[in-house]
Amino acid sequence: MPRLNATDSERAIGQLTLGTPQNEVANAFGVHPSTITRLWQRYLQTGSTNDLARSGRPRVTTERENRAIYRQHVRDPFHTAAATARNVAGNRNRPVSSRTVRRRLVDRGLHCRRPDRRAPVLTAHARLARYQFAQ
Repeated sequence: MPRLNATDSERAIGQLTLGTPQNEVANAFGVHPSTITRLWQRYLQTGSTNDLARSGRPRVTTERENRAIYRQHVRDPFHTAAATARNVAGNRNRPVSSRTVRRRLVDRGLHCRRPDRRAPVLTAHARLARYQFAQ
């Protein structure tokens, strides 16, 4: 079943306050009737359709730091996550792990890679021979 986003939740509450039955509202939004029932109960208790705060560990980085991590990797795609982690001081100067940097990049659709540090495949002699052949 799909989740209701914020605008649909508010529309559903609007229909319920007008007296529309919960089953009709559920059918209109394509969700289970119990979803509308829970939404209505939460609205009556809190006066809001927003999700309540959940338990869980707070993030080490702020949104601003996440954007800085992203910008750094867009500018230099071969920058390693470990090097970025050393440069970023987390929320309240906590250290940031390279794993955290990788997760923040994946959240934005980037994947950090190890830089390719091996010797060139062609020797100087082979490169010259290939160049002369192309002429």
